[in-house]
Amino acid sequence: YPFPYTTLFRSRAALALGALYRQAQKWPRLLAPYEALLGPAAAQGGAPLAERLELLAEARLICEQRLGSKGLAYQWAARAFEAAPKNDSVRADLERVAGDADEWGPLAALYAKRADATTDAEERLWLLRRALRVNATRLYRPQ
Repeated sequence: YPFPYTTLFRSRAALALGALYRQAQKWPRLLAPYEALLGPAAAQGGAPLAERLELLAEARLICEQRLGSKGLAYQWAARAFEAAPKNDSVRADLERVAGDADEWGPLAALYAKRADATTDAEERLWLLRRALRVNATRLYRPQ
């Protein structure tokens, strides 16, 4: 049976490891504690959205600036978008990183997936317009 403090212990251990890796500048290893802090168990623990977005943005920056991996940075930006799809700064980062990584196809698919899932008419319209713009101008598929 699960120990009630397992999630708390894991998050404290991940924070401690993250601090050690950051101090030692072990950038690839720093992503693993972020995964632990943002994983499914952490989401059930109720970490505030602002903290999750901060971790996701930090991970994206590490991938962009320290690791030089635009594709991996896009994956972190996409996770931030899934967590907060209406956040304007998250949307702007997602589109910028998608352009840098040439991830236009996955971006259009992400927008279409969110448009299917939302019940907010205004958000759905925004998503469909953005997906159409990406398809027409970046993927050259105007359908």
